[in-house]
Amino acid sequence: MRIISGDFNMTDTRLGLPALFMTSILATPVSATEWDIAFGGYSSSGFRDAEGGFVNDDRGDFRLRSTLTADNGITFSSRVEFESSGSTEEIDEAFTFVRGSFGRILLESDDGSYRNARRPDDFSAGGCARFGADGQLEAHVPLRFDGVGLSVGYTSFLDDNVRGALATEDGVGNVTNPAVDFDYRLSGTQFGGSASYCLDVGRILPAKLSASFNYSRLSGNDTIENQALPFGLGITGVGYAPGVFVNSPTDIQRGIFDLNRTAFGGGLEYMQPLGLKMSDENRATLSAKFFGTEVARAFSFIVGLDFGMADQDETVEFRTSTPAFGINSGADIRYDTSFDISTYNLRLGLQHERHALNGNNVLTSTFLRGTLGYSFVDVDASDRVFANGLGGALNINNSNRISESDGMETATFEVGISRSKDNISGGFSIALDYGSVPLIDYSRPDSTPGGVPLDPVIDIGGDWSARIGGGIQFRF
Repeated sequence: MRIISGDFNMTDTRLGLPALFMTSILATPVSATEWDIAFGGYSSSGFRDAEGGFVNDDRGDFRLRSTLTADNGITFSSRVEFESSGSTEEIDEAFTFVRGSFGRILLESDDGSYRNARRPDDFSAGGCARFGADGQLEAHVPLRFDGVGLSVGYTSFLDDNVRGALATEDGVGNVTNPAVDFDYRLSGTQFGGSASYCLDVGRILPAKLSASFNYSRLSGNDTIENQALPFGLGITGVGYAPGVFVNSPTDIQRGIFDLNRTAFGGGLEYMQPLGLKMSDENRATLSAKFFGTEVARAFSFIVGLDFGMADQDETVEFRTSTPAFGINSGADIRYDTSFDISTYNLRLGLQHERHALNGNNVLTSTFLRGTLGYSFVDVDASDRVFANGLGGALNINNSNRISESDGMETATFEVGISRSKDNISGGFSIALDYGSVPLIDYSRPDSTPGGVPLDPVIDIGGDWSARIGGGIQFRF
């Protein structure tokens, strides 16, 4: 054994007994390659009160640190800090640290923030750590595979959206465009997977780097029946091909709108813990009754980059009747539009989480996160219109392609809960998203008697959607 340092000045005898006790423990003979011990000291101070009198403010502290490296390469390190002030004394911080080829293990007690506690060099803990059966954090190698997760969920937009079609007039020559509107609400299922790594970047609390991928299938539809257009029907042209106007009262017998969107995506997320508060709450709260004793609270900063590709196909079909054409009054009109959508979203946010451990070694974790971002969206649209009938008087078959790019704000607010035991965890979450699924507002040009051919117009926007899902994670 060799003494590395010692400015040991034990002027407060109340600290003598625990100091000697800890010294005797750490001085126990062990077959070791190296064994270091360091002592800290004591300080006393005072101040003058408002009346000029001197007031003693005795504050003592004793610091003991020991590091042992055994012949088998395993390193043991312990640190104890005592504090005393007036008539009280307490252990302020204490931990035992074990390091070997198996990784790193820490058993600790701290009356303050985990972020501010002293830690051995090159020690990983925080967001990437796991909780053992005794509720203590167990950290492992600085870079390790943290596991994979699978999830499934349901998404629904909160507001109805509108897709218009055709044109007509109002009786005095003013164009009414569109002539009909379809209301729809996107909704459907989503599937996802994720993998995460723990990454020590030299901070006390290591970062977590996650990669994710997802697949979603959303749809929306609407139907109209028996809608009369007493001042004629305009069949919209596409691109520079003009439309056609049937200048006679026309009835839309049936109209059907159908939208299907298939999307693939993925993303990278970097989560850096800003602080981790170790807890030891034994209060008989309702939360403790169901979930156990709270062991930690974490607060983290999030940076994410997401990308996605979607194929959105829309179909609008009409069956019409124009009595002026007699028995040949029927006509069939169909619009087919396909959108290729690419998105790139950068987001920043914060996450707060709490962890509680019960007597069955089940860890219950809850989290609340919010992110704000900006998304860049590119849309390519391919549109085609078919129309025939009226005894052969109606015959349209033309197409056009148009592109548009835009950007918009995005936001996500999510809350979730999971329960873990050993290396398996499962849970669910509820979220509100804005702009995560870009909405395409597509307007075709007016078609009136002698109408001017115009390009369709694409507007890219966002809307609020609600998402609920559940998943399972396997850790290794």
